[in-house]
Amino acid sequence: LGKKMGAKVVCIIGLIINALSFVILALMNSFMMYAAGVILFFISMSGYAVIGLGMLGSSWFPHKKGIFMGIATIGMTICGAAINPMVLGCAGSPMGISLLFWGCAVACVILAGLMLLVKNNPEEAGAYPDNDRSISREQLQKEFEAAQEYKKNSPWNTARVLKTPQT
Repeated sequence: LGKKMGAKVVCIIGLIINALSFVILALMNSFMMYAAGVILFFISMSGYAVIGLGMLGSSWFPHKKGIFMGIATIGMTICGAAINPMVLGCAGSPMGISLLFWGCAVACVILAGLMLLVKNNPEEAGAYPDNDRSISREQLQKEFEAAQEYKKNSPWNTARVLKTPQT
């Protein structure tokens, strides 16, 4: 999906589906609704938090991907650690779990709207990859065009990746 639609679109779709999963969780009245909401949540989270964010990071920080992904994945870990105490805290309060999930749904919709402002790569924004201004605009344009050409003609596809011993 990321290769066909672009990182930004994957993030937006993932966040909208994530908002839908929170709505399901807010309205749940059976175990089936709970299971559907949680499964949809984790699938859509992979879309925006792993695929989309990973692609954006590798475009914006081609030489500092490790640093970027280290910082980016801290957020998922903190959210995973924080959501359970929040749910348990809301369960015993007059607010209830439902209101927490409605708030999460609204937050996802707002984030999806903010993603409209994000560019898939720094060249679209008139910026420099890794914020490295020591490179000339002409050299940057040549590297960008070479990268776009490689993406079109890359020998790597899903089948080849799955067949590698490292995978």
